[in-house]
Amino acid sequence: VYGTHGKNTTFTTTIKPTSDPFFSVSWAVNGSFIITSTISNTIVEPKYADRTTLFRETGSLELRNLTNEDSGEYTVTIIPASGHLISGAAVLEVQCEFVLDHNHPFLSGSSVLVHPGRRSPDGPDTPTVQQHPNPAVEEERLTLSCASDSLPPAAFTWEFQRRPLVPGPQHVIAELDEDHLGNYTCTARNDLTGLVVSTVHTVSVTPNTTELLEFNSSVRISCHVSTGTSLSYLWMNGSSEITVSSDRVQVGDGGTSLTILNVTRYDRGPYTCNVSNPVSNDVGRPLTLTIGYGPERLAIIGPSLVEFGEVTVLYCSAMSVPPPSYTWSLNGVHTTVQGPVYVIASVNSSDYGKYTCTAVNTLTDLSQAADHVVSLKGKPKVAVAVNKKQ
Repeated sequence: VYGTHGKNTTFTTTIKPTSDPFFSVSWAVNGSFIITSTISNTIVEPKYADRTTLFRETGSLELRNLTNEDSGEYTVTIIPASGHLISGAAVLEVQCEFVLDHNHPFLSGSSVLVHPGRRSPDGPDTPTVQQHPNPAVEEERLTLSCASDSLPPAAFTWEFQRRPLVPGPQHVIAELDEDHLGNYTCTARNDLTGLVVSTVHTVSVTPNTTELLEFNSSVRISCHVSTGTSLSYLWMNGSSEITVSSDRVQVGDGGTSLTILNVTRYDRGPYTCNVSNPVSNDVGRPLTLTIGYGPERLAIIGPSLVEFGEVTVLYCSAMSVPPPSYTWSLNGVHTTVQGPVYVIASVNSSDYGKYTCTAVNTLTDLSQAADHVVSLKGKPKVAVAVNKKQ
């Protein structure tokens, strides 16, 4: 899900409204509690109190006035009347609004074309190259697509490091490795006009950001421009300029690369590369890093005093990227419940005691546990039958 800074977004579930209300609906981001709603009560994390609307009939969530800090993985856990747990997840990436020209630079493996803009009557125009996926990922399929306005349609040929490749509008690499990195030239030819125009596209690899660990990983981000002269580069972290290099954050290679050593959770970005020369300027697509940390600040949210027969929901929340897995135990005995929500459909005498939630982050290999004691308010009513002798 892509959101815009300052705007609203809605996470819409695929669940259709039913006549029976849900036992509970709970939302979290990166494992941290946002809102949980039961039949009798709703609890909202204070910083979301004025920014969220929960639609209990479907479990959908509206989030308003988006900020960069709202980016992350959102998870929803729903307990319907049947008691069968339903869960789902979506990743939100909040981006700033940019006004982009027709040709623009992208982070890690894209092209910007700087040309006078004069167009031949029949073409071909200077071709543009689109890369999928972008950034490129090692050991995965990569497709380069070349396009150019031309009448009649242009014929396309490819070169890699000055070696000819199979002609056609697309060049496909079944499994990308280091031997495939470098400059690809796409040439468009119009046999009617006799014009031939080329552009160069650079393929590079951005590190697998899902493997970044707080305090233990470093990352290098590159900004590539295929053509143009007298280029200047400016890196941005959100709305802040990165102008001064430090021991941990360094700008190098003539401004085309940004290196961050020993990343922290606050280094996630989004990062943009601004490229300019005397005749043109533009900004690249934002890149947000995923930096693993946690779990930490683990807490169990729920009532401490409950009555016999009532529905009770306990919610386990932790700060963690990626979101942790959860297990539960009661009075030191492991239960079969997994996930952030523990539902007691009808409280009885075996449901009181100490509940322990354990959160495990498989990326950081760290875990944390929290306890919550549930006590019973009253005693169950016992019906006694008396038989009288006649």
